Amino acid sequence: MRRLPLVAFLTLVVATVAAFFIAQHLKVSTPLISGVTKPDPAVVNPLTGRTCYDSVRHQHVGPATRISFYLLHASDHVDVYVVNARGSRVATLASDRFMKAVLFPHEVATVFTWDGHDEGRLIAPDGTYYFHVHLIHQGRTVTVSDNSGPLPVSVDTRAGCP
Repeated sequence: MRRLPLVAFLTLVVATVAAFFIAQHLKVSTPLISGVTKPDPAVVNPLTGRTCYDSVRHQHVGPATRISFYLLHASDHVDVYVVNARGSRVATLASDRFMKAVLFPHEVATVFTWDGHDEGRLIAPDGTYYFHVHLIHQGRTVTVSDNSGPLPVSVDTRAGCP
């Protein structure tokens, strides 16, 4: 009877250490997607209907943005979402789309386009948004990122050319 607390304690210690090593492995494991391009353009104004150069921001503004990537190691069906800064889904760019794994880096990445509208086809509020890729059969979701971190796109209905 006196051994039960000791056994429970040791079990929790072993589980904690195992969880730590699993988490560390996931942090340094091979990425699931690659060939990521930055959103182009990085600012969307769905009201303009054209692409132009915003001299105040010193960058292009367009009616829609494009990102691209490919899957590494394993083909899968994917859902691609646009999420707001809080992580809430705003728009679905692809649902249950099959993507084959790319074996050679020179292969063309798949392009996804977002026009700055939400699921209800209303213009998304001005703000910063991110792209999430859900690999359905692998049960994992990743944020489209590069070495500097998640790649944002902004909706700004005031940006653009006169």
